[in-house]
Amino acid sequence: MANVLNSYNEKLILPCNYCFPVNTTEDFFELAYTITSVGFGATLDLTSALRLRILCS
Repeated sequence: MANVLNSYNEKLILPCNYCFPVNTTEDFFELAYTITSVGFGATLDLTSALRLRILCS
């Protein structure tokens, strides 16, 4: 990606630094599970909404 941006004389986007509020491996996996669950839930809701929209068209 950097090569593509450089070839168009565009600025590189610096990587993000993340700080998660966890202190143990168990806390990390609990947070990861929550984030993943929310992401899957949103994807399923979007899929359902799009399907309804297509069926009602």
